Amino acid sequence: MNHRSDLQRIARNAMLARGLLPDFDPAALLLERRIGERFDGIVTGAADKGTWVRVFAPPVEGRGERGAEGLRVGDKVRVRLLSTDFERGFLDFARERREAAGAA
Repeated sequence: MNHRSDLQRIARNAMLARGLLPDFDPAALLLERRIGERFDGIVTGAADKGTWVRVFAPPVEGRGERGAEGLRVGDKVRVRLLSTDFERGFLDFARERREAAGAA
């Protein structure tokens, strides 16, 4: 961890506790330390403007940033959390490709 990011996190949490940051997404804040983790989810939206994925645990929704081409609403996916921005309410995921059965 880097000292600057630790100080930024402490300052942000202090501002939240004092009500100085009224508009934020608690889900993105909750997942901030889980960047890089993998989750099971389902595609909830698919259009030219983007693909949306809802993960089950914790139940949150974010945008599929990588590997979302060809997905349709209702498709089950495995995704990796790429980034969060709690102030803007963004969660970005990348689709994890499942290996074919029997592949080493």
